[in-house]
Amino acid sequence: MNQEESDSVSQITPSGRLVRLFVSGLPWGLVLMGALSFVFYFNKKNKPDIQPSQFAAILRRDLNTPDFERYQRILGRDLGERSLRHVENLEAAAAFMESTMGPDNMGHAVVRQEFTAGGQALENIMVPLMGKTKADEAVLVLAPLDTTEANAPDEAAPPAALLGIAHSFAGDPQPRTIVFLAAPNGLSTRDDANGCWQAANHVTISDLKFTQIIALTSGNPPEPFRLPEVWKDVPYTKVTVTAKTTLSELEAMAGDIRKAAR
Repeated sequence: MNQEESDSVSQITPSGRLVRLFVSGLPWGLVLMGALSFVFYFNKKNKPDIQPSQFAAILRRDLNTPDFERYQRILGRDLGERSLRHVENLEAAAAFMESTMGPDNMGHAVVRQEFTAGGQALENIMVPLMGKTKADEAVLVLAPLDTTEANAPDEAAPPAALLGIAHSFAGDPQPRTIVFLAAPNGLSTRDDANGCWQAANHVTISDLKFTQIIALTSGNPPEPFRLPEVWKDVPYTKVTVTAKTTLSELEAMAGDIRKAAR
């Protein structure tokens, strides 16, 4: 290095050295930012936004008999048997549950989980109502989305009750998180064809610690809920809901859910 070059190097200021360092490190910074962007993208993709509508409190509606009867009519008489033999009815029921509980009607953030059973594409519909002070603890409220082959009229009552109860909680978060879940469960003996098994592995609720499971069931055989191993030690309450369930009984169910979520 000649004297002239030595003088030019010695004359580089601290700010100049900083610029050189920044420029030399820029390619590595771009690589790191690119990698982080992929992480953020996939985390956002796999963890749906579960913020309710800002109008949820306005959309909240007290439990009432006309809504309960209307939901039963749509899910039972209008849609009919919901099974792998009539998978189109299962799809219609899932779409109805999603639309009814969604931002435009009840104000809830709805998570739709797709899975396959018997070669058919199926869906769980879940509504996580995040808790105010114990958000990592949760109460799970279940209703079967499928029916038996007999398609008894009472089998429309549990998901109808779930809709009415979910509406009464809109915009009213409790201390613990409440997850409303409509899931097809009696379709197959295989775990991966079990809606509850699939839900337990879903990223939205797999990190929650469930303190209570409340299952709304018509009481018809077979037992609609085959709970996954991960939930086997969670306190489990089965509540029978039929077409003859009264408004006071529905209100008592909602009250029990509120108590469990405190």
